[in-house]
Amino acid sequence: MDALIFTAAVSGLAACWFIWCVIMAHLSGWARLAGRYRATYRPQGPFWTIVAGAIGWCGYKGLELCVASEGLYLEAPFILRPWHPPLLIPWSDFRVEAVTDKWWRRSLHLAVGDPPVARLRLPLKVADAIEQFLHTHKARQEHFSGQQLPGE
Repeated sequence: MDALIFTAAVSGLAACWFIWCVIMAHLSGWARLAGRYRATYRPQGPFWTIVAGAIGWCGYKGLELCVASEGLYLEAPFILRPWHPPLLIPWSDFRVEAVTDKWWRRSLHLAVGDPPVARLRLPLKVADAIEQFLHTHKARQEHFSGQQLPGE
């Protein structure tokens, strides 16, 4: 009897985890992004690990980010990867909507696609690395929509 209860509990937890991951992928916009920007390789460039960010209204802790010449590479925490495939979003598809300073967190808010497929919120520390890929002043203004970034 104890083995049956244990098996039922483990099965129930696995089912809840599966359902939660699938719902989170769809409600956040990760699934839409994956339909358009699924990464087929891991690019070379500086990586940040254990980054807290958001896609849509869903917060993610443990994101891995890579700022590469091809675009921004995002990888979900290991436990979510079956339903959150890695993404590689080209720089041309980003538009900065805002730079916010809420409590102790400074964030960069990005729209992906035109019209937007999803919205991302990333720590401002990533903005300096992203900025290096926006070569001309015109491209920078187009991407950052006149937002004042640190160091300006």
